[in-house]
Amino acid sequence: MIHFSASGEPDGFASKTAGTLLFSLTVYPLFLVMTCCLKEPAFTPLFRFSRRGWKAFAEFMTTMALGLVFLDALLLLYNIGYASSEWISYSVWAFVGLTFLLIYRLFAMRVGGGS
Repeated sequence: MIHFSASGEPDGFASKTAGTLLFSLTVYPLFLVMTCCLKEPAFTPLFRFSRRGWKAFAEFMTTMALGLVFLDALLLLYNIGYASSEWISYSVWAFVGLTFLLIYRLFAMRVGGGS
Protein backbone atom coordinates (compact mmCIF):
# COMPACT_ATOMS: atom_id res chain seq x y z
CA MET A 1 0.00 0.00 0.00
CA ILE A 2 1.34 3.40 -0.94
CA HIS A 3 0.28 6.71 0.54
CA PHE A 4 0.47 9.72 -1.77
CA SER A 5 1.02 13.32 -0.68
CA ALA A 6 -1.19 16.15 -1.95
CA SER A 7 1.34 16.78 -4.72
CA GLY A 8 0.95 13.22 -6.00
CA GLU A 9 4.30 11.91 -4.78
CA PRO A 10 4.48 8.63 -2.85
CA ASP A 11 5.48 9.27 0.77
CA GLY A 12 4.55 6.12 2.68
CA PHE A 13 4.80 2.42 1.90
CA ALA A 14 3.52 -0.87 3.32
CA SER A 15 4.16 -4.48 2.36
CA LYS A 16 2.55 -5.81 -0.83
CA THR A 17 0.38 -8.25 1.11
CA ALA A 18 -0.90 -5.58 3.47
CA GLY A 19 -1.45 -3.15 0.61
CA THR A 20 -3.39 -5.64 -1.44
CA LEU A 21 -5.57 -7.05 1.31
CA LEU A 22 -5.96 -4.26 3.87
CA PHE A 23 -7.78 -1.82 1.60
CA SER A 24 -10.03 -4.47 0.11
CA LEU A 25 -10.95 -6.04 3.45
CA THR A 26 -11.75 -2.73 5.13
CA VAL A 27 -13.44 -0.65 2.42
CA TYR A 28 -15.46 -3.05 0.29
CA PRO A 29 -17.52 -4.51 3.18
CA LEU A 30 -18.65 -0.96 4.01
CA PHE A 31 -21.14 -1.02 1.15
CA LEU A 32 -22.56 -4.37 2.26
CA VAL A 33 -22.94 -3.08 5.82
CA MET A 34 -24.69 0.08 4.62
CA THR A 35 -27.08 -2.00 2.51
CA CYS A 36 -27.88 -4.23 5.49
CA CYS A 37 -28.40 -1.21 7.74
CA LEU A 38 -30.83 0.33 5.26
CA LYS A 39 -33.02 -2.75 5.55
CA GLU A 40 -33.37 -2.04 9.28
CA PRO A 41 -36.49 0.13 9.89
CA ALA A 42 -34.89 1.95 12.83
CA PHE A 43 -32.00 3.15 10.66
CA THR A 44 -33.81 4.45 7.58
CA PRO A 45 -35.78 7.34 9.18
CA LEU A 46 -32.46 9.09 9.80
CA PHE A 47 -32.17 9.76 6.06
CA ARG A 48 -35.70 11.11 5.40
CA PHE A 49 -35.37 10.82 1.63
CA SER A 50 -38.12 11.22 -0.90
CA ARG A 51 -38.60 8.42 -3.42
CA ARG A 52 -36.20 10.17 -5.81
CA GLY A 53 -33.82 10.62 -2.89
CA TRP A 54 -33.57 6.88 -2.36
CA LYS A 55 -32.70 6.50 -6.04
CA ALA A 56 -30.02 9.17 -5.63
CA PHE A 57 -28.70 7.35 -2.56
CA ALA A 58 -28.46 4.09 -4.51
CA GLU A 59 -26.61 5.92 -7.28
CA PHE A 60 -24.29 7.46 -4.68
CA MET A 61 -23.47 4.08 -3.13
CA THR A 62 -22.89 2.51 -6.56
CA THR A 63 -20.67 5.38 -7.67
CA MET A 64 -18.64 5.20 -4.45
CA ALA A 65 -18.16 1.44 -4.78
CA LEU A 66 -17.14 1.63 -8.45
CA GLY A 67 -14.90 4.63 -7.79
CA LEU A 68 -13.06 2.82 -5.02
CA VAL A 69 -12.66 -0.27 -7.18
CA PHE A 70 -11.22 1.95 -9.94
CA LEU A 71 -8.81 3.68 -7.54
CA ASP A 72 -7.75 0.35 -6.03
CA ALA A 73 -7.07 -1.04 -9.52
CA LEU A 74 -5.12 2.11 -10.40
CA LEU A 75 -2.97 1.71 -7.29
CA LEU A 76 -2.28 -1.91 -8.18
CA LEU A 77 -1.30 -0.80 -11.70
CA TYR A 78 1.02 1.79 -10.15
CA ASN A 79 2.65 -0.91 -8.04
CA ILE A 80 3.48 -3.00 -11.09
CA GLY A 81 4.66 0.03 -13.05
CA TYR A 82 1.80 0.58 -15.52
CA ALA A 83 0.35 3.80 -14.07
CA SER A 84 2.04 7.04 -13.09
CA SER A 85 1.54 8.94 -9.86
CA GLU A 86 -0.01 11.78 -11.90
CA TRP A 87 -2.83 9.46 -12.99
CA ILE A 88 -3.50 8.61 -9.37
CA SER A 89 -3.41 12.24 -8.31
CA TYR A 90 -5.85 13.36 -11.01
CA SER A 91 -8.12 10.38 -10.39
CA VAL A 92 -8.28 11.00 -6.65
CA TRP A 93 -9.10 14.68 -7.11
CA ALA A 94 -11.78 13.83 -9.67
CA PHE A 95 -13.22 11.23 -7.29
CA VAL A 96 -13.26 13.71 -4.39
CA GLY A 97 -15.01 16.31 -6.56
CA LEU A 98 -17.58 13.77 -7.72
CA THR A 99 -18.13 12.67 -4.12
CA PHE A 100 -18.93 16.22 -2.99
CA LEU A 101 -21.24 16.72 -5.97
CA LEU A 102 -23.15 13.53 -5.14
CA ILE A 103 -23.35 14.45 -1.43
CA TYR A 104 -24.83 17.82 -2.41
CA ARG A 105 -27.35 15.97 -4.59
CA LEU A 106 -28.28 13.73 -1.65
CA PHE A 107 -28.97 16.74 0.58
CA ALA A 108 -31.06 18.32 -2.18
CA MET A 109 -33.19 15.16 -2.41
CA ARG A 110 -34.13 15.07 1.27
CA VAL A 111 -37.83 15.38 2.03
CA GLY A 112 -38.59 19.09 2.25
CA GLY A 113 -35.20 19.98 0.72
CA GLY A 114 -36.03 19.61 -2.92
CA SER A 115 -38.11 17.72 -5.46
